Amino acid sequence: MESSTQISEGVLNLPDEGFFAPNPATLGPIEWKLSARDFRGLAIRSPREIHIQQRDSLPLLLASRIGALRDWETPLADNLSLILFDHETATVSVARPFEDKDANRRDPDRPTAPPPRPTGDAATGVATSVRREDIRKLFSLDWRTRRFSLTAISFDIASNSADVSLTGGAEQIQPMARGITPPPPAVGTGLPSYDPAAVKVTPAANSVTFSVTVQPSVHSCLVRGALATAALGRHVPRTPVSVGTKRVSAVVPVTFILTGRNWPVPWTFEWGIPAFGGSDITPGTSISAAFAIPIPEEKLRIMAPGDYAAYIMMEGRLSGPQHFTMPGEPR
Repeated sequence: MESSTQISEGVLNLPDEGFFAPNPATLGPIEWKLSARDFRGLAIRSPREIHIQQRDSLPLLLASRIGALRDWETPLADNLSLILFDHETATVSVARPFEDKDANRRDPDRPTAPPPRPTGDAATGVATSVRREDIRKLFSLDWRTRRFSLTAISFDIASNSADVSLTGGAEQIQPMARGITPPPPAVGTGLPSYDPAAVKVTPAANSVTFSVTVQPSVHSCLVRGALATAALGRHVPRTPVSVGTKRVSAVVPVTFILTGRNWPVPWTFEWGIPAFGGSDITPGTSISAAFAIPIPEEKLRIMAPGDYAAYIMMEGRLSGPQHFTMPGEPR
């Protein structure tokens, strides 16, 4: 089975002019080529660089190859989201390419009944699609020099990452360092916790390793993990920061992304994870940090019983999904 990265590089790898071609028929040969590949999932690709004085759009090719049973249970039109990481602000935005689906119904107040479950030969079918999205329009982007990373997710399926730089304008703004978020308890015990000794995992370089644990008896859902990355200038606090008696050498921004099957839009939580050290660090220094953060209780109260998928994005790269189940109330 081929990966999303292999499909992006082998099928969606157009010259820059191909991304901006206005004729939809140009996508037909790509879709035909994709249909012959051993692939299930999502793949994306965009131009690596766009001169903002010469172009007025940010095109993205979005390819999907999904089995009939999967599309019946988790329809792409109801679950597909594009995740955009802005390297200038270190924040995440989410948009739905199919958001006009409900608006186009004859009676938006009466949802369409789900189709019957595929059986027989129909259940073995595979739907292949390639479409072009204008990311500038979809996210209402401020058209100036900056850098983005994009990923597509559909519940528990994620695509490769696509990086694009907007050039030809003023110099990029350097993002502000983020504070520790959510803040640790004043007494240094309890949750959230950033104690490395409490998290017994060792992530690979430039990655996040995490798990999600549900405790129905106390109605809690805990995200526990660790990260390793190379420090950036904006990770370093401008003024001294401590947690208890530990000196914070860096604060790494990450985004926790939570979605359920057929959710309209994933939830995002912006966190700032502290890394501890006794001396100053410089950009490029390897740092690691740990965290144990509960999903806010007000969010848990509105999460229906069922299956969920969680991701964490750090510097434009997505980790996950991690599956977990919210049980129903005991009878």
